[in-house]
Amino acid sequence: MDGRVKGKLSYEEKPSINVSFGFKNASFTDPKTKQSITDANLTGYFTNGRLRNSFSTKLLINDFSIKTQGGRAKGSLSYSNFSDPQVEINLDAEMPFSSIINFIGKDDFHSPEGNLSAKIEIKSPLNLLLNDRQNSKIISKGELKINDVAFGVKNSDLDFRAI
Repeated sequence: MDGRVKGKLSYEEKPSINVSFGFKNASFTDPKTKQSITDANLTGYFTNGRLRNSFSTKLLINDFSIKTQGGRAKGSLSYSNFSDPQVEINLDAEMPFSSIINFIGKDDFHSPEGNLSAKIEIKSPLNLLLNDRQNSKIISKGELKINDVAFGVKNSDLDFRAI
C-alpha cells in the first residue's frame, strides 16, 4: 500500500488524498460456511480528485481475480462521485452453482448442481442500478450462461432440474 496526503486541512481547504492498495495470492475462508477463496489478487486506487471533495472522489479496483472450489472470477470496478455515485463493473466468471450456494451460505437449498458463467459490463448511476433497473441510463451488456443447473428447496417438494 502506498498513500499520500498533501496539503492543508481547514474549513476552506482540503488536502489531496491518493492511495494505491492491493494484495497478491491471498486466501480467505468463511468460518461459517467453510468455503474458501484462493489465489486472490487485487490492485486498486483511491483519490479525492482534482476538486478534493466528494464529487471528484473515486475508488478504482483496476483488476481483481479469485479462484473458488472449481471456479474463477476476474474483473474491475470503478466507483466515482461519492455525492451521486456512478459505477462501472466488469466481470468475467465461471463457477459451479454449488460453490455460489455454499459460499453465500443459503441453507434453503440442497443438492446444487451445474455451472454458471458470466461476462458482464455495467455502467450506471448507483441509485438507478439499485432502485430502477429499467431506466435507459443504465448501460449494460454481456451474457450469463446457466448450464445444467439443478437444486432442491428444503422443506418443500420443489426440485428444479436441468435449468
